[in-house]
Amino acid sequence: MESASGALIGTSTAATATVTSKGLLESYKSATNAYDADVQDVIIIIGLLPGDIVKVYSVSTAGTEIATSKAVATDKTGISFNVAQLGGLGGNVYLTVTSTGKRKNNSSSVHY
Repeated sequence: MESASGALIGTSTAATATVTSKGLLESYKSATNAYDADVQDVIIIIGLLPGDIVKVYSVSTAGTEIATSKAVATDKTGISFNVAQLGGLGGNVYLTVTSTGKRKNNSSSVHY
């Protein structure tokens, strides 16, 4: 995956998408499916602000919360965290970002 300046910022075997959410800067996100029931999958999101928290859901609205990240560190602009195996066949999960002092944004889909 490359940043807007063309610098390599990470790699993933999963699909990568660009999301623009109302009130938030453009963020890059990816989910990597390990395709092995014994290995956790990985969620990676960049372009975040310190203090942002990412939640992962099974469906876009009123879905089951699968995982919640820790807050993005003060000196960071992204986060990577493990989630339980999402399923060997692939699919979609839905991510939301909550910034400090703001409401949770609308969910955005990412394919794994």
